[in-house]
Amino acid sequence: MVKARRAITICLGAMGVVCLCLTAGPTMAAAKSGVMLRFGSVSTASGAVASVPVTASWAGLAGEPSTLVLHAAWDADWITLSGVSPGPALSGSGKQFDFEPHGKSVVILVYGGQSALPQAELVHLNFQVSPSAKVGASTVVRDTATTASDAAGNAISLSVADGAVTVTQGPKPHSADYNQDWSISLSEVLRMVQLHNVGSFHCDASTEDGYAAGPGDQSCTPHDSDYIPSDWAISLSELMRIIQFYNAPNGSYHLQSGTEDGYAPGVAP
Repeated sequence: MVKARRAITICLGAMGVVCLCLTAGPTMAAAKSGVMLRFGSVSTASGAVASVPVTASWAGLAGEPSTLVLHAAWDADWITLSGVSPGPALSGSGKQFDFEPHGKSVVILVYGGQSALPQAELVHLNFQVSPSAKVGASTVVRDTATTASDAAGNAISLSVADGAVTVTQGPKPHSADYNQDWSISLSEVLRMVQLHNVGSFHCDASTEDGYAAGPGDQSCTPHDSDYIPSDWAISLSELMRIIQFYNAPNGSYHLQSGTEDGYAPGVAP
């Protein structure tokens, strides 16, 4: 005799109430194992932003997963969840997502429509790493109770591989990023506008970024924005480069060889 299915209701309320009804019962026992979720492992500098991707893949399932309720947790005090962002594939899939943080854990709901979840990076967990985090420190980002279901609401078994965030020495942040958090803020953009408007700058160890507007001492290393050419002046194109970083998600940028200034907007791939 087939037992009746049991309804499970899950609600998130951080960004408006979202409720999802899943059914569990004989389909859970009969489901083929094959869904794999993987938390990425990333290395970053202290004070920087660490973006941990969550990637989905599966093969040989009777039904493809359409909805995911992801539970992630970590133990370190030196990282703080600053937000969750969709992966490129999720943005074009017609799926929606919502998340609700709880201290050192977060619940993420990916839902909407009858289509299967994309086999790609679904979301990114964005962590702010404390400037006081010691080089070599590492923490596991782990699954606690993740569930998935197909378009009919039938539960699908899955396995999840843990990830990690590790603090490395890391490259030198951009001179414009004077709080060294690998993100360009509005105040940091306005500082660059100030240097641009005056038409020249010089070394001054007493300021927030080690420089001051106007002519003066040029015995220090020129500003990272002063590169085409390095002439102790911030041109309009050099200013626009910093604005490009500011306009990236969370104002993020990273080190990248082969670019005009050695950096690139966004988090490191």
